Amino acid sequence: GGAGPEALLSYDYLVLCVGTQFRSPAGMGLPVPRSNEQGRPGLPMVFSPSDEKGVDTLLAWVKKTLLPDVSGELVVYGSSLAAYSVIAAVLGAGLPSSRLVLVQPRAHSCFNNPALEERVGGALQEEGVALQVGFMLQGLSSGEKGVGFGRALFLGADGEQQLNIECKGLVCLEEKQVDSQAFKAMNDACLVFDRRLVIDTEHRTNDPLIFAAGPITKFSRRYRADKWTHANFNSKEVGQKLAGTVLALLDPTAEGSPPASEDPDLLPTYSQPKATAATLPGGLHYLHVEKPNLGESLQTLVENPHFGRELVTDTDSGYFRLHVNQYGRIQTITVLSRQDFEVTNYLCLYDTNEKYLNNMVSRYDEKLIPDFFNYFREPWACAVFHDRFPDFVDEVREHLAAPLEGGGESFEETVRKLVEDEPIPSLAKHRARLAADFSTSSAKATIQKRLFRFLHYNSYHLPMYARPDMI
Repeated sequence: GGAGPEALLSYDYLVLCVGTQFRSPAGMGLPVPRSNEQGRPGLPMVFSPSDEKGVDTLLAWVKKTLLPDVSGELVVYGSSLAAYSVIAAVLGAGLPSSRLVLVQPRAHSCFNNPALEERVGGALQEEGVALQVGFMLQGLSSGEKGVGFGRALFLGADGEQQLNIECKGLVCLEEKQVDSQAFKAMNDACLVFDRRLVIDTEHRTNDPLIFAAGPITKFSRRYRADKWTHANFNSKEVGQKLAGTVLALLDPTAEGSPPASEDPDLLPTYSQPKATAATLPGGLHYLHVEKPNLGESLQTLVENPHFGRELVTDTDSGYFRLHVNQYGRIQTITVLSRQDFEVTNYLCLYDTNEKYLNNMVSRYDEKLIPDFFNYFREPWACAVFHDRFPDFVDEVREHLAAPLEGGGESFEETVRKLVEDEPIPSLAKHRARLAADFSTSSAKATIQKRLFRFLHYNSYHLPMYARPDMI
């Protein structure tokens, strides 16, 4: 039939990327009584926005229903980042903070960082938003204040303490799950579902004509990797791999089609970081960039002997934290500030060696970096944020991996031989020798020429650097 509520569309291949959604109390299986035609007993309006359209609907209701009235609270339930963002959006729409209540079922929020939790909690307190922690939503009941009012029922972690809030609206943002209608459709299609839709390493379900990707999926148990799902990885990278797989079916000769895996039992490799940005209450701007992980607590990560180290500045500009691993590469970037900052520039820092950042670690240890915000705004950093800088780094790496003139072994091979027998590779004790060898080799002059060529070719965007042709 035509496109409509129940349209039937034929397909050669079907790709499912429906994602997961926040659930309403009814979707959680909680008791929700029905209102009669006159609206009594009253029940609060319930929202569970999972996308921009859902948030727009919520804000439209707030402006139409809550703002004209001087009474009636809005309860936001959840410990997710979306809960904080929705509160910021509702406050921005003009709702007084005295009519907002945030109820969190868990003591620890989504930030996985005590310093951030303290700052965001302080911002909530400054805004005047009421906060209740450790209460699980139990259901809804009729209110006593008339039409449009209802009661949200919560139970404390001890199983005894109760919290009943008379409100006009409830926003559920606790945990995303598979939509019930999507689950029914997949179940009716006889697709294997094991808490998530089961796929193989090529994104296929048990139906060879149906592909899937995203947080709705999980890898088959035969891969023995139950903890790793697409939700752990960069969604754009997951989409690129899915597109490559489907493209290979539709046009095997197309460029960009992924090569067939030599071992079908190995999971795909994902290397791009997960980045999260949000506006929080109190005008706070938040950015968190991290490598794919299993969501371990920060304390667990720090206690790992191979963790590396943290570099933190906390000034009037804001909070800035970098995690540098044992190889000197940036693995985590966390920023919280009331001022606008350069998000795209900070994304470029991920997996960059600190030596490219003006010997950042040694400068930090010498207390020459009081504020990372100002540090990365200095002119020297412009090249690092240039979109062609990764290509220049790859050129240098390729040159160091190539044999030297005269048939000598490459620097990469020299370094590999020096550290191959060490349990934890470290170049600290070999640094002087390698520096001496490099300074007398032809590789140094070649790399300098490539650097000058990079600066010359991009001089329009990088006029702050001196070049030989300017002298």
